[in-house]
Amino acid sequence: MDLLVTIKPYISGIIEVSLIWFIVYKTLDFLNKTKAKAIINGILVFILIGFVSKFFKLEVISWFFDVIINYSVLILILIFREEIRDILLHLGSFRVLSKRKLKTKQYAHELKELIEAINIMSEEKIGALIVLERRVPLDVYIGTGIQFNTSISKDRLIGIFNKNSSFHDGAVIIRGLKIVAVGCVLPIGPLPPDLPNDRISKRLGTRHRAGYGISRETDAISIIVSEETGKISLSMDFYFNYDVDLEVVEDVIKDYFEQFSR
Repeated sequence: MDLLVTIKPYISGIIEVSLIWFIVYKTLDFLNKTKAKAIINGILVFILIGFVSKFFKLEVISWFFDVIINYSVLILILIFREEIRDILLHLGSFRVLSKRKLKTKQYAHELKELIEAINIMSEEKIGALIVLERRVPLDVYIGTGIQFNTSISKDRLIGIFNKNSSFHDGAVIIRGLKIVAVGCVLPIGPLPPDLPNDRISKRLGTRHRAGYGISRETDAISIIVSEETGKISLSMDFYFNYDVDLEVVEDVIKDYFEQFSR
């Protein structure tokens, strides 16, 4: 008992340091994937200038620095309002205790049909945008298209995204094991700032921007097939992955069905 009392402060200290390190690491990792990285560099330069002005007693610059520091919390909230919104959105959709996972056989047919459709569209360079709804409802975006309530079918998906279809430019939204809407209009935003090079950026058009946009505005997963190259992209949880293997997509969809099939 005495030993436990003795080591308890050390255990508490280790837990605190570990949690702080984890929070800081995850926050920096997230900010590194957004435009905030450049803003943070600017803030660090500003702080350096402030310390230099204090050291050399530059009164005007020191006064300006003090004013900024006094309103720093409000300024940071204004600067990082989009990033704060994204963090809160995804924290709110985090499932601490997920429902009992369904057996694979309960969604095996839908998984097979969806993967085969994506594979065929990739091989034949049929542009596609498929969105999987998670915790955040997509009713607003469903309302922009034609509402369905039909099972996931390889032939149906290929038909929807066929160039002769009037829905091929829009998105398909899947809720659980059902296609709930086609021809949907999604928010179009800037491409992720951490793409490997400009050549990739030039290949990504409206479809990719919409896929990335919906995954930023909500917690949805978007799967994009390029009409130009046939390459598959995956966007979810702040990440945009260009040219991913079909096996990776299958793992993501399988995990989605395990959590959200209904």
